[in-house]
Amino acid sequence: AGEIEKGNIDVAIHHQANDETGRLADAFRGITNSLRTLVTDMNDMASASSEGRLTVRGDADKHHGAFGDLIRGVNDIVDRVVQFLDTLPVTTLTFNPDGDVQYINKAGVAMLGLEDANVIGMNCNACKNLDECETENCGFAKAKETKDVETGEMRFENHRGEHLDVAFSDVPLLNEKEEVNGGFE
Repeated sequence: AGEIEKGNIDVAIHHQANDETGRLADAFRGITNSLRTLVTDMNDMASASSEGRLTVRGDADKHHGAFGDLIRGVNDIVDRVVQFLDTLPVTTLTFNPDGDVQYINKAGVAMLGLEDANVIGMNCNACKNLDECETENCGFAKAKETKDVETGEMRFENHRGEHLDVAFSDVPLLNEKEEVNGGFE
């Protein structure tokens, strides 16, 4: 119990008995299993967010009581961030290290002239109709290389045939090892 209190949820509980102590040992095994599942789900949600996958939510129904409430609370936080991003009047999108779109806000969908469902998973260069993507002129390629914010301007033709001049900022999304997980533009 002391190890669990300190956050060690990988502690092995070997006691087996058909008495009160055995029932307590069973309860502690159940608690540590619930906590391991909760920590795994929370880490998965944190990784998804840090990779720009803002559509990922935890499954609160597989957790009981306050554990499910915690997952619902984190889901609500991500929902509110996405809601905020969706209200911005400028294009906001995230992509994985290969340049595949993971999230795009409503202004971005409108600017590109595409349907929302068609954009997620699409490669950045295909959705923007650009030859510059993944070349030395690509803001995200530069941001991946420098691991720093890259800014610039570009002209492109959207999927409605409109020619647009846009300014951009590309931010690399880094994991705890400082490796590029994706990008935010």
